[in-house]
Amino acid sequence: MRSVLEKMSVQEFSTYFERLIIEYAKENIASGRWPEKGAIQHSRSDLWGLLPNGIYTVNNYLFNITNPENDTCVGALWLAIDEDIHTAFIFDVLIKNEFRRQGFATRALDAVQRYAKSLGMNHIGLHVFNHNTAAKQLYTLLGFREVSCNMNKELL
Repeated sequence: MRSVLEKMSVQEFSTYFERLIIEYAKENIASGRWPEKGAIQHSRSDLWGLLPNGIYTVNNYLFNITNPENDTCVGALWLAIDEDIHTAFIFDVLIKNEFRRQGFATRALDAVQRYAKSLGMNHIGLHVFNHNTAAKQLYTLLGFREVSCNMNKELL
């Protein structure tokens, strides 16, 4: 069984983007970066800043992660590239709850690395919130290494 990256349609992007806004807000709240009040608006603003033309934003690739055995969409992946520094960045990897821990993320990350390399990229990066220990473990197992650390302190 092998995951496949399939180009996301405009309609699929619309659904994905609305989910992404909510999830990105939740992650920032959970990490302590943002207060709950205004988080959805902040999330929407940040994400539209990164994808000002939606699915048509240059150098951004939005994929469904598909199980080719039954053509089921098991998740989504967003990749951006910076041609000037030959670096790709994974903005989001989502595996739907019912498909987690079945190897889909590993196979999708392997496929996206091959795709980035085919575009001439020399490096690939991603961000993971510190509280997401399962994702951190997976990324470490796949050869990603920590290159920076954001820290936050609440001012009382």
